[in-house]
Amino acid sequence: MLNKGVHPVIYEKGSLGASGDLAPLSHMVLVMIGEGEAYYNGERLSGKEALKRAGIKEIELVEKEGLALINGTQVMTAIGTLALYDAALLSKAADIVASLTVEALRGITDAYYYKVHNVRPQIGQQKCAQNLTRLLEGSMLTTKQGELRVQDAYTLRCIPQVHGASKDAIDYVKRLLKLRLIQQQIIH
Repeated sequence: MLNKGVHPVIYEKGSLGASGDLAPLSHMVLVMIGEGEAYYNGERLSGKEALKRAGIKEIELVEKEGLALINGTQVMTAIGTLALYDAALLSKAADIVASLTVEALRGITDAYYYKVHNVRPQIGQQKCAQNLTRLLEGSMLTTKQGELRVQDAYTLRCIPQVHGASKDAIDYVKRLLKLRLIQQQIIH
């Protein structure tokens, strides 16, 4: 439904909820079974009509599937997965913006030399340094140690360490998510 633009109308208020607000989340599943309401192409429609226009078949639930679908852990997992995806994209964008900053300030690229970063076992730091080296390769604006100044500002020199810590955190969450998915496959 998300990929095809069918967005169920889920009310923000109306439940006390402790672990996921079953009543509001049931509105999501109502659309899946052709009930409730959803937005499709900006128009509020019946769930049945929204599914029909998007070319999605209604599902027929069997025992325990209703509760499994409205339990809030799926929503939390979905939101977390989308946040993880956005964080990974933001991490890539941060390296690109950093390389543009280094160029604009005629930065010294020696600080990103791989041997400097391979001394420590910080994978994210190493990846960032490699990204910056690759992005700045062939630049006519960057400099080498001593050409314009002895060293850059600390904020430029430490980009791999700062961005690398974020990359490591993102990779850690990815590994946890992957492990959780594997555990679920083994259990089921």
